[in-house]
Amino acid sequence: MARDIIRPKSGTPSRAPLSPAVRTGNLVFVSGTPAFYGDRQIAKGDFPAQMHQVMKNLQAVLAAAGSGLHKVVKVNVDESPTLAARFGASSIPLLVVLRGGEGAERILGAQPLPALEARLSLHLA
Repeated sequence: MARDIIRPKSGTPSRAPLSPAVRTGNLVFVSGTPAFYGDRQIAKGDFPAQMHQVMKNLQAVLAAAGSGLHKVVKVNVDESPTLAARFGASSIPLLVVLRGGEGAERILGAQPLPALEARLSLHLA
């Protein structure tokens, strides 16, 4: 499966030696997004100010991939025990593929990228 490096035209270039994101098939894998401005300086201010910059940078990366925050879900099972119980999250990492609000597949534990791509591609067709 082909992999494309995603680099936003605007926003913050990463200071780390990694790609901001990689698209493989219909999936976009985003790297850690730092709180840097376009001039590669750390965002000034307190944690909320830095988090605001992180979200702006993440939105730029997702936009470059033709996506947006509306397609991203991240849940902290320690902070959402009801949701964790609903999907039977007893260990992490756990990826639950949702279809119609119900779990269509559960992928437990770290997976090699080719295996993860193969399993997820079945749900994206």
